[in-house]
Amino acid sequence: MSTRTRNALALLVAAALLCVALVLAARSAPGKRVLVSPLQAVPAQAPIVVSIRFDRLRTSAFARLVADASAAQSRGSPACSLRLLDRVEHAAIWVPEGADHDFGLAALGALSREELSRCAHEAIEARGGIASVRQAEGFTLVEDHALGEGAATLAVREGGPLLLARPAQLARMIATLDDRAPSVQGGGDHARMRSALGMDGDVVATALLSDGFRQKIREIAGQDVSLASVQAVAIALEAGPTAHVRMLVWCSSAGACDNLARVLNASLGEVRDSLAMRVAGVAGLLQSALIRSQGGQLAVDVRAPADEVVTVVQRIWRWDETLGASAPPAVPRPALSLPDEVLRAPRTLGRDGGP
Repeated sequence: MSTRTRNALALLVAAALLCVALVLAARSAPGKRVLVSPLQAVPAQAPIVVSIRFDRLRTSAFARLVADASAAQSRGSPACSLRLLDRVEHAAIWVPEGADHDFGLAALGALSREELSRCAHEAIEARGGIASVRQAEGFTLVEDHALGEGAATLAVREGGPLLLARPAQLARMIATLDDRAPSVQGGGDHARMRSALGMDGDVVATALLSDGFRQKIREIAGQDVSLASVQAVAIALEAGPTAHVRMLVWCSSAGACDNLARVLNASLGEVRDSLAMRVAGVAGLLQSALIRSQGGQLAVDVRAPADEVVTVVQRIWRWDETLGASAPPAVPRPALSLPDEVLRAPRTLGRDGGP
């Protein structure tokens, strides 16, 4: 082998070793995780998780409902709030274990850190708060200092996601996002339930019911009702021209699911026969509802034209707003005597009608 050949081989080996070293360094170096879903920031242990594909809903008949909800949510807030809400593409909301009135939100979209920080600052000051901005773990945190510790904090970073939660839950979301804790996206019960639905829903909700929650149902109902046997629920909506809703229920036993199916079928018949439900349009939407039980699982499928579904929902919303805005009926003033009023006996009339 000539000297030139040996030198060429040595250079090739050195280049190969350098490439391997660079690959290993890239794998071990800390970097921002590639985001494909806000579920990557949701802890796997969350009992309730809801994901919404706003980008898909805005191209469907449900766009009207999204627009109405965004307008209602941003009412009384700076104009930037509605503009930013309209650019959210995918969001996930979760409820922590054993928490009342607490939740976490993660969202992805065409949202810049500067815009979000500025708009949050404006919104806080518009309601008389004191906006506070700081940096932590690669995020810009915006919070209302006037609300004190424990108030909800907005966390944003360039490229996403947007996070909103109280400090304890926000810390869990950041840890989950950085792969220091398991996420809903990565596996677990919620991932299995979403897969079992067998459809890529535009809105998906999954819930794990704890023993304590089921016990509360028994206490409220005063008996061992069918709902108390439910262990988990998954619901999905596909917002095509024909809307499709599928619900899966996991029961403690096959018999419990059979009993629940009988109860739901009976209730479905009552709704279809109800005059109020027919007037509202709900009964018509449920004509195609199919409820079936197999083993320890119950499935419900409902299909209806999307335009009709949206019309019914908007009608119910309008009724609710009308009832909420109605002034309470006037209370008639009682005909009671005043404290200093002198009560006199009625005058009697004579035969001629005079006194």
